[in-house]
Amino acid sequence: FFAAAEQVGVPSLYLENQRPWFALMNVAQLAMIRSGLNPVYGVEAALLKQGKQQGDSFRHLESAERQIQALISLEDEAMLENLDASMDEVVDFSGQFQAGLEAWLSGDLAALDKALLHDMRADSEQAFESIFLQRNREWVPKILALLAEDQDMFIAVGAGHLVGQGSLIDLLEQAGHTLKRL
Repeated sequence: FFAAAEQVGVPSLYLENQRPWFALMNVAQLAMIRSGLNPVYGVEAALLKQGKQQGDSFRHLESAERQIQALISLEDEAMLENLDASMDEVVDFSGQFQAGLEAWLSGDLAALDKALLHDMRADSEQAFESIFLQRNREWVPKILALLAEDQDMFIAVGAGHLVGQGSLIDLLEQAGHTLKRL
């Protein structure tokens, strides 16, 4: 883990006292920035900027606190078992990102699932459950309530929430909705 962190420019001393999920998140953020992707210019920032310019109102499916709770709930032991595999993905961030982007642009949900979630699903069921499946189940009633309102609605979520069994697409279709990729 520490050797991989050093490869992306994070000194091991900086990570020594961090919980595994937090250390991985910090290293991943730096790997993303070093690959030329700055979260300041990411999808969420762009959507918020455009929405504000158009005078749109915003609601959130969950709080920042809930997002952190999903990470804190991860057991250190389970995270440590898969930390080296996760770090390998972080070190190859550009390759992982490119595969996910190509799958997204082509609409290939199976390839997107493989690029984004396959390794986590296989290596850490607890992390996959906490970060994706549980939150998807929590969001569905909120999304259904938003859809029931008499106004146009744009709902944005991370791509990992849209693929595979237990995804938002899967759960909304189970609830009787027909979804169409635009």
